[in-house]
Amino acid sequence: MRGHAFKRGSTYGVVLEPGPQSAQRCPVCLDKRGRSKRHWIEFGRLEACPTCGGPLEEIVARRQIWLPERYRLKKDALVALTRELNADLNGIFVEPDKLTLGEYLLEHWLPSIEESVRATTLVSYRAHVERHIVPLLGAVPLRKLSPTAINAFNAALRSQPRKPRTPRRGAKAKAPEAGSATTDAQADTAPPRPLSEGTRRHVYVTLVTSLNAAVAQGLLAVNPTTRSTAPQRHDTRELHTWSDQELRAFLEATREERLHALWRLLAMTGMRRGEALGLKWPDVDFAGARVSIQRSRVLAGTQVLEHPPKTRTGRRAVPLDAVTLAALKAWKARQAAERLAWGPAWSDGGWVFTREDGEPLHPGFVTKRFREVVAATTVPHIRLHDLRHTCATLLLAAGVHAKVVQERLGHATISQTLDIYSHTTPSLHVGAAEQLAAIVDGTP
Repeated sequence: MRGHAFKRGSTYGVVLEPGPQSAQRCPVCLDKRGRSKRHWIEFGRLEACPTCGGPLEEIVARRQIWLPERYRLKKDALVALTRELNADLNGIFVEPDKLTLGEYLLEHWLPSIEESVRATTLVSYRAHVERHIVPLLGAVPLRKLSPTAINAFNAALRSQPRKPRTPRRGAKAKAPEAGSATTDAQADTAPPRPLSEGTRRHVYVTLVTSLNAAVAQGLLAVNPTTRSTAPQRHDTRELHTWSDQELRAFLEATREERLHALWRLLAMTGMRRGEALGLKWPDVDFAGARVSIQRSRVLAGTQVLEHPPKTRTGRRAVPLDAVTLAALKAWKARQAAERLAWGPAWSDGGWVFTREDGEPLHPGFVTKRFREVVAATTVPHIRLHDLRHTCATLLLAAGVHAKVVQERLGHATISQTLDIYSHTTPSLHVGAAEQLAAIVDGTP
């Protein structure tokens, strides 16, 4: 490839010359200068003229590539020319295109991954693209996306507001307290909370993933995020868990509650909500006192989907204690009674946790119901997912090996378990010091 710099007006540009190329043209459709548009065969052979639908003829023509950038100084244009020629020699030249980042993400990347990623992942990617990336970077030409622009994008995310929380269906407006000066208008005009650190990192990872795909498709020579600064990660996450006394009080208070077996199973096994709701009765081994996690029922937007565990360690068998096993047996007997009461109208899907009519429980309902049950007790409020954290924390504090906890929770690595529950390790270190001293000094 050859090329040269040219001057037009007060700025300079660059023209690249790949040399003679095979092309197609229509002898009928001509411009004012009597020339027809050339369709380079490199980009695909056409069956007919896209304008008039007539036949096309094969030609060999001299091709020129006009770069869209303009430079104030000729030396800057020559530097750009040298860069493009070197890229061609190294096999990484990418022909300029007017495709913007927004067009690439919405029209090319998202449709291309619909069949290769989970529905929940696709929903997350689409939300990041539509809410954050396209509004801030969508108009930038893909080829002009720079590390500086990406750093500015990361900085702008810090002031991006969170999506307003949708009121729960059937929720009633809370009446203002007596003597309160806060009005509904003031509440509506309250400044929204900014995006969390985790959300900003996830948005950045989505951008990195999409641009890696652009490089693989030949739309970019290099991923500009490799020279940008990723959002810093500060481990400020605080886990809210129950103590052993609080968990015992909760299970005692909910012993007669319909979903008591579900609450106990989540607390004693560390299962995720979707894993518990994905259980079917053949997955429960009463003789072996264990449950096998084979699938998960999760929310993707507003749709409930069923899919297998993401990782090999997620598909696992979890041993059960005698009390939890008895709670599951009692729940199965109650479910059988409900089945008889509903008769032919009962839905037999084989699910462990169901509504009274046999339909599987909705994940959103389970979270809402747990919140209501906790509010009716005297224990501190925690999220449903915090039952998983409570289980892991109590196991580690009891001296259970971290590898056992990792396999019970289904974490991919033991380091993931230790990183999440590092707040538990100080007490473990104290116990280890006392045990070692007892061994060395011979003290009881």
